[in-house]
Parts: sequence; C-alpha cells; structure tokens
Amino acid sequence: MTDALYRLLAWLSPAYPIGGFSYSHGIETAVEEGFVINRVSLVAWIQTVLGDGTGRVDGALFAAAWRAADARNWPAFDAVAERAAAWRGTSEIALESRQQGGSFLSITRTAWPQPDEWMALLATSLLAIGAQLLLTFSLRWVDAMTVGVISQLAVIVSMFLGAQFLQETITPMAALGAALTIGGVVGVVYVTSLAKRVVAAEEVAPEA
Repeated sequence: MTDALYRLLAWLSPAYPIGGFSYSHGIETAVEEGFVINRVSLVAWIQTVLGDGTGRVDGALFAAAWRAADARNWPAFDAVAERAAAWRGTSEIALESRQQGGSFLSITRTAWPQPDEWMALLATSLLAIGAQLLLTFSLRWVDAMTVGVISQLAVIVSMFLGAQFLQETITPMAALGAALTIGGVVGVVYVTSLAKRVVAAEEVAPEA
C-alpha cells in the first residue's frame, strides 16, 4: 500500500485520537426509549444515521469541500464551511463538530507537518533558545525568585497562543487559573520591590 493510503486508513481509524468515543448521536436515549433493543434494531439505527442522517449530510459536505479544495477554489470552500456550520442543528452537534475537528487538525498537523510548519517549528525553537538565554542573562539585575515567579506566565502565554493559532478553547476554570497566576506574579513582584526599597534605604541611612 502507498503512504497516502496508510495515512488515510490512520485518519479513518477509530483509534485516531480525536475524541470520537465521546459522541454517539443519541443512541443511549434510543436504547432507553426502546428503539434499539437487539442486533436488528441496532443495524437499522446505524443504517438510518449513515443513509438519511448526519452521515449523509457529512458525506455531501465532505465531497463538496474536496472538490473545492482540489480546484483551489477557496471562496467555494469557505461557503461549504459556512453551510456545514448552519446545518449543525443543536449545540451538542456543534460542540461535537468543533471539538473533533479541532483535535483532528491539531493531531494531523503534529504527525504530518508541512514544509512551512517545519520552518515555524524551527523558528519557535530558536526563539525559545534565545528567550532562555535572555532569561539567564537577566539574573544579573533581577533576583532568582522574581524571575522564577515571572516565568510562570509562560503557561498563560502558551494557553492564549493555543487559543489564537490552534483554536483551543479556554475554559472558565483555565481563565480563573490564569487570573490567579497573574495576580500572584504581580503580588510577588510588588512585595519584592518594596523589600528592595527598604534595603536600599537602610544602606543609605543605616541605623545609629
């Protein structure tokens, strides 16, 4: 088999980690209501989903998106994406589509990076090395405790970069944690600066 076929099989595998196991198109409710009670009714349920439900809709949208992408007709591609968003009938389906789509994009980009993404990774590595060197160099003027506390902001910066470029969702709990971290950093820096002022004043005017 060709590499392209292996890649396609990986994308379509149930083991591809996009969180598909979390969604079932309401089959639990169908079981509770007695619509799915045995193998025959289960097959009928799945056939209906694939032939007349979201499977058919997703298939039509995928075909239209493929034709637009193959022709490099990006306005048409955007129109397909807008139609797909409009056909998400419930908030649950919208969440399923957004979460699985974001996971698929993130994992696929990581596993099969494009040439421009390799350059981005290289640039990120060089920037990280430069930032670490500058951080170490800054210890000549700032005490290690302050630098260590400020470095905690790296997590917050990473969180917002992920939201901006990887479409990751910032949850209310994450936002609260970011606010607490920022507050802690500001508090430590403020207290440290006060302590330095006291030391400087004592050095200028020592007690008799």
